[in-house]
Amino acid sequence: VGFLMMGNFTSYCLRMSMSTAGQKPQKIGGGAKTMYSEFEWSDVQLGFALGVFYLGYLLLQLPVKCFLRYISAKNIFLLGILGATVMTVITPACAPNFWLLLMVRFCTGLFEGVTYPSMAHMVVVWVPFNERSKALAVTSSGAYLGTAVSL
Repeated sequence: VGFLMMGNFTSYCLRMSMSTAGQKPQKIGGGAKTMYSEFEWSDVQLGFALGVFYLGYLLLQLPVKCFLRYISAKNIFLLGILGATVMTVITPACAPNFWLLLMVRFCTGLFEGVTYPSMAHMVVVWVPFNERSKALAVTSSGAYLGTAVSL
């Protein structure tokens, strides 16, 4: 369960990094450079840069769940976290080319899209029935911690 919580923590840190780096600077006391201000994105471009992640994320939710009976959920989970990490690390290098950035964010979403189905599958397989709600609560707490730490 700790393994899943830390994976969920990492997943949410990666997910929130673009939201933090791409946000519009505040009018009062703003001076921090963000991708929005540095590359002079419009609100529509910022919306696409943030939203294309969720398109990739949604595309793999159900297909992955169907295949988890036949392949290792742990390996898929680790591949998803590792792939999302690599995509997040290369995101700043791709930011000057907006279309390349969109592709990288979409791929990040694809990698992240496998994490929740594989995590749920592992809880069902590894945790006894009467302890699953507690395990899911602990596992899900990683998402809240990851969001708080990344902001």
